[in-house]
Amino acid sequence: MINVTLKIISFLVVIIATISFKPLKHPVKFTTSLVEYNNSKKTLYVETRVFIDDFLMSLKDAKGISPNLKAISKVDESKINEYYNDDFQITLNKKNLVFKYYSLEVMEKYNVAILKFSFKLPEVQIGTNLQISNTLFFKQFGYVQSNHCTIRFAPFLEEESHTFTINDGAVFTKRL
Repeated sequence: MINVTLKIISFLVVIIATISFKPLKHPVKFTTSLVEYNNSKKTLYVETRVFIDDFLMSLKDAKGISPNLKAISKVDESKINEYYNDDFQITLNKKNLVFKYYSLEVMEKYNVAILKFSFKLPEVQIGTNLQISNTLFFKQFGYVQSNHCTIRFAPFLEEESHTFTINDGAVFTKRL
């Protein structure tokens, strides 16, 4: 009798756990970014690839918007700029650069959005201090979130990669 009762209880626990468990749409939480300086144009380009569902959830949490990614309004564009300026900082010689959104590509089949930003810069010279902090989605996903960044600052820095996590303070610093 006790054996049968334990089997029934075990079965019910498994059923309840299965019914109440909501799996994540994707178990991996990361972004990838390219920060690339064009010396001839004196322009810094930033391209970030994010999971669409994570991005929309984070925008809703942080800025109260749910944009149509296929047709970004001016208000949504402004909020996206604010969001990036809050959670992804690039500093040159202690001067924060201000993100300016300029395009978005949506790849629904892969649940990926590619956001592009650009900055006009004064002339960058040897000895310029570069600092990058990327805390995108840390508020939503904490320690499971990581943000990989490839940095190209030719002719000063050919290429360097850094992965930002909540555990490492999410800061990359380099003297060019």
